[in-house]
Amino acid sequence: MPCGHNFCLKCFEKWIKQGGHSCAKCRASIPPKMKCQPRINLALVAAVRMARSKSTPSGADPSKAYNFVHNQNRPDKAYTTERAKKAGKANAASGKIFVTIAPDHFGPILAENDPVRNQGVLVGESWEDRLECRQWGAHLPHVAGIAGQSEYGSQSVALSGGYEDDEDHGEWFLYTGSGGRDLSGNKRTNKEQSFDQKFEKLNEALRISCKKGYPVRVVRSHKEKRSSYAPESGVRYDGIYRIERCWRKAGTQGFKVCDTCLFDATMNLPHGLVKHMVTAQGHCLSYRS
Repeated sequence: MPCGHNFCLKCFEKWIKQGGHSCAKCRASIPPKMKCQPRINLALVAAVRMARSKSTPSGADPSKAYNFVHNQNRPDKAYTTERAKKAGKANAASGKIFVTIAPDHFGPILAENDPVRNQGVLVGESWEDRLECRQWGAHLPHVAGIAGQSEYGSQSVALSGGYEDDEDHGEWFLYTGSGGRDLSGNKRTNKEQSFDQKFEKLNEALRISCKKGYPVRVVRSHKEKRSSYAPESGVRYDGIYRIERCWRKAGTQGFKVCDTCLFDATMNLPHGLVKHMVTAQGHCLSYRS
């Protein structure tokens, strides 16, 4: 809760269904977004699991014990535990985070944030996969293509062939937002769009970065097969881009998508030239929602 109090998720959902609009302890109002998307206190969850594991009888199955691993105690590579349901890295946990940036850090990762090598993350650096990329802070989510928060902005994006409407032109690219697909049940890899995307959640984070002019780190994955700028293998950090425009348009599958145009920040191109280059490809730049 924003007021600092914690509640059982089931009790919280029951309280909301009963018409509760304020904290049951201090009567502080509950934000509308918290009502529909309650935040899980992961630190508290880990503490509860550890307490339960300590009280488990000695003859109980040890695989049901949950252990929270601090960053300094994690191995240097992604790893799996006995709890993993799938082989390989499908259920792997992240290895040690080597840089000292905060999760909401905007811009490049400098030498002062790199106590291991004292050089920062350089443009052109590459890693074996998204999990290793995460360890160096270039793009923290190992699945999602957008890193950010709807209230603050987007810190990074990953080009990995997620949507048909993506276009990669090297120094600039069109990036399709998230959402619009039914991922319920066992459809976690469904690529068919079934409803319109909206500027909310991670898409809103991109729009905030657009309006504020925040720098966005960009990584490209070998999984983007349609781009000649993608690496042949692994994941590569391609530096800082800035968002020129965000808008909604009809996508190739007939539903609206949130489109974002990003430009290499090192080019320092004037707005008029940027607009000319993009419109020459048949795109209209605007802030339409």
